[in-house]
Amino acid sequence: MNLDVVIIGAGVAGLSAARELADRGSRVLVLEARERIGGRVLTHRAAGCVPVEMGAQVLHGADHPAFAWLDPTREAREVEGASVRSAIQVRETAYPLDVRDERLCSPLVLGRRLRNLARMLGPAFADGLPGESALSMARADRASARAFTEFIEQVSGVEIERVPLARIATDPALQPPAGAKYVVTDGLDRLPHVLAAGLPVQTGARVRSIAVAGEHCHTQLADGTRITSRAAVLAVPAPVVAAGTIDLPDLPRDQREAARQLRAAPAVVVAVPLRHPVTEDVFVFDTDLGFFTAHRGQRHVVVVSKGRSATATARWATSRTEVGRVIRRNIGGELDPAAAVRCKDWSRDPLALGALSLPAADGALAETWRQPVRGRIAIAGEAAFADHGHPYLDRAMHSGLVAAAQLHSLIATKDVA
Repeated sequence: MNLDVVIIGAGVAGLSAARELADRGSRVLVLEARERIGGRVLTHRAAGCVPVEMGAQVLHGADHPAFAWLDPTREAREVEGASVRSAIQVRETAYPLDVRDERLCSPLVLGRRLRNLARMLGPAFADGLPGESALSMARADRASARAFTEFIEQVSGVEIERVPLARIATDPALQPPAGAKYVVTDGLDRLPHVLAAGLPVQTGARVRSIAVAGEHCHTQLADGTRITSRAAVLAVPAPVVAAGTIDLPDLPRDQREAARQLRAAPAVVVAVPLRHPVTEDVFVFDTDLGFFTAHRGQRHVVVVSKGRSATATARWATSRTEVGRVIRRNIGGELDPAAAVRCKDWSRDPLALGALSLPAADGALAETWRQPVRGRIAIAGEAAFADHGHPYLDRAMHSGLVAAAQLHSLIATKDVA
């Protein structure tokens, strides 16, 4: 097999790199340890049911790079914020998402108050003031402070109690993403399948090691197969690399340490089947369990729980009585007694070890991690750009395109020093 590039990992990052390289004339092979492609895009399909997203949920922004491959007018539906029924659920009481009264100050309102506080205090003071103290200075009562802390953790996975106010006020990754959101109507796994169309992809191919020898990369599979190529793209989550799942003898010590520090947020996704379709788009922030989302016309609710609440949410999902009670309270729907409640704990997936990467407070970590190894192994995956915005699919796709660009000039020549 005469290959230019081997791509390890058939998530959106790896497939974006493979697609770009193949379209530029490179001979590529994609290796995926799972028996499916998509990585942390996981769409559950059952006969007669609308697809259910158990991983990534939506596409953010009308200019999303996925729309180079998907038609936004035919294959996606915009979820318009003004038409979404939204609420904050604190125990048994529901509040408007923008509530601001003696009972509760919403996370959105409190966020604006904290940004004003940071401007008033100045950069030096704000950089030394931990979030917990900043909330106190912003006159947040206990319930409002807890709701804000949980909300930011659900958005980003970050525990903000000890995060400096300056970062809370300015880091976009700690704020809800702006812009339009799109649901892929036939399932988000349409994207990896469109990217993979026509590419040689080998699933069930566990990579044991990758090493550079002269002008070649040697990739060893768990079954003993050895594949030689001119270069490689490593599109595997940083925590999986840090765990030693793949042996990388050429990986520099500082890059290995960067992978170790680029942790992924614990996350659980629960799909709750409903007896009847919902009649409107619904979003509920439950301060105990996470984000509840139901889309118009669908017969399920998806609960996404990140950070410290993920364990409690996974436990909640095992009790149909509790699930039914909370769904009635939060959404107003009835649990379908004949269908299973599905739960995906990404922290327990050995090929993920968590959901999306925690935003990097130190941008140098991501910059170190994304450096090509010996000029022949490019690094892809959203963790490679953990210093750039939110850890969503657009960042994963961008990382794949950058990795492809890094290798293109190398594989376009015969002799590279």
